Amino acid sequence: MKSKLFFLGLIFFFGVIMVYANPERALTFDDLIACQRLKDPQFSPDGSRIAFAVQTMNEAENKSRTDIFLISPERQDLRQLTDGENSGSSPRWASDGRLAFLSSNQIWIQGVVDSVPKQLTNHYSGVAEFVWSPDGKYIAFASRVYPDCPNQECLKKRDEAQDSSKVKARVYDELLYRHWDEWWDHKRSHIFVLNVESGEFKDVTPGDFDAPPLALSSGFTFSPDSRDLVFTSNHAKLVAASTDNDVWMTPVEGGALELISTKCRDRDFDGNDSDPRFSPNGKYLAFLSMKRAGFESDKPDLFIKDMKRGKFKNLTADLDIRINSYQWMPDGKSILLQVDEEGRYPIKRLDIKTGKLTTLVRDGYNKSISISPDGNTFVYLHERTSMPFELYIGSTETGESQQLTYFNKDLLADVAMNDIEDFWFEGAEGAKVHGFIVK
Repeated sequence: MKSKLFFLGLIFFFGVIMVYANPERALTFDDLIACQRLKDPQFSPDGSRIAFAVQTMNEAENKSRTDIFLISPERQDLRQLTDGENSGSSPRWASDGRLAFLSSNQIWIQGVVDSVPKQLTNHYSGVAEFVWSPDGKYIAFASRVYPDCPNQECLKKRDEAQDSSKVKARVYDELLYRHWDEWWDHKRSHIFVLNVESGEFKDVTPGDFDAPPLALSSGFTFSPDSRDLVFTSNHAKLVAASTDNDVWMTPVEGGALELISTKCRDRDFDGNDSDPRFSPNGKYLAFLSMKRAGFESDKPDLFIKDMKRGKFKNLTADLDIRINSYQWMPDGKSILLQVDEEGRYPIKRLDIKTGKLTTLVRDGYNKSISISPDGNTFVYLHERTSMPFELYIGSTETGESQQLTYFNKDLLADVAMNDIEDFWFEGAEGAKVHGFIVK
């Protein structure tokens, strides 16, 4: 009897030791829902603040809410800018330090210190994305409209007529009538330019086409002198069977569209061309380009076009990398790239003159790069299998980084979150195959 009690006592003792030595538990569905999701960091024009968005899920109401936060590069003064009735996403700084953001599909604007947010747009068809002009006088935004409707009142009347009609059938005589889980309903994405002071706006991409296109490409931007707007659009007769997104340019007042991605010696640009961005001095326009027409998973090469000479240069022709996004450095001599490599999303710096490629951040999944005005640092979102996205700041020279935010630290303090381990094995015909192990 005593031996049995002694044995049970040992089991209890070592059980307690095991519990206290290893308090971690498995990740659950509730943990995933409770995680706060960071998005879209943006350096302020003076480099003193970083604005970013944080999404919080409400499982009980089956809803989510996104708010804007501010933090300094020194990891100080973290504060929430939007709360109460006004949520916010997609923060964008004006050159004078005002901050615009999206709330309820409209653009709002707010000063950073002791300022009440002000609604800037009341666009019936809403705002999908937007960007400031460098001089702070204009905002370009995308909105879905009927291409033959001349104004917002026409849009509203047509929508109301369809909603009140007893006939709910949809009639289409061409593709594409549905994109993923969304009916397209004969609308097109168009880009509007808003005069911030007067409130007047104009559709600068009128016509029966989408700008930005419905797939594979997004984004539009002003020229450094704020006179022109560049964007991507697919003008093929049958867009559903084409990946021929091209880069176009138009004056901010509207007018004729100029095709930028014209045929050159190295490429005919019949594939997907996307994400145009001017160099800081306006000499070059960079964009990503896939070579093969109709192929959605081709390698995106980074091209630059000399806007005066009209000549193109492929900066990544000899580099075995797949670029997801990129940002010009303020001096215009190099570009930061977020690439896809061996199952990770590292950040690299590309010298546009020498072609030298330097890895700044290798581990984890990194995205949403924003570079400080002086070019010395950059912020980005960093995720690993052991932690959700948090905000980091790194050196553009060495890549040495520090974590700025810890939104999910307490939530996951007792959750077992393990990093991955790489391994390689030989596949068919001696090919080396890369894999991960999570223990």
